[in-house]
Amino acid sequence: MRYKPTMSGARTSLLALLTLCSLPLVGCATPADKVLDEVDARVVVECDCFYDSPGYGYETVAECVDDRTLSESERGCVDGLYREETQALEAHLECRLDVEQRLTECVSMLSCTDFIGLGECIGNYTEGVNDCPQPPGDVFVKFNNCFN
Repeated sequence: MRYKPTMSGARTSLLALLTLCSLPLVGCATPADKVLDEVDARVVVECDCFYDSPGYGYETVAECVDDRTLSESERGCVDGLYREETQALEAHLECRLDVEQRLTECVSMLSCTDFIGLGECIGNYTEGVNDCPQPPGDVFVKFNNCFN
């Protein structure tokens, strides 16, 4: 039996809003926003299942989500860099969104004890990110520094 993550009303509303903002006619999110929102959506799925597992070790799902979701500082850094370097980041972020979505989907299909499957999801994710067009060196360094 596969574990299906539960979604609180607030999280369901957040995901519905994120989906709505992804529609081309609404246009309320940049490609950078969409990637970051997908990362946060995956964190919710991941924490809902694995929060107290080895390698995570949180007491509650909420503690895991709070610790692993992107900070306002990280989001602001990526947003500012995207505004400065839109052309340099566009192809990478378009590809990265697809890779992030595949990781979220992969993790959501796992049982909460499937650590081998989790490793495979992460391995495929890493491979996918490496296959994405990379921004120029200085932009790539700045992008990665947003998360340090």
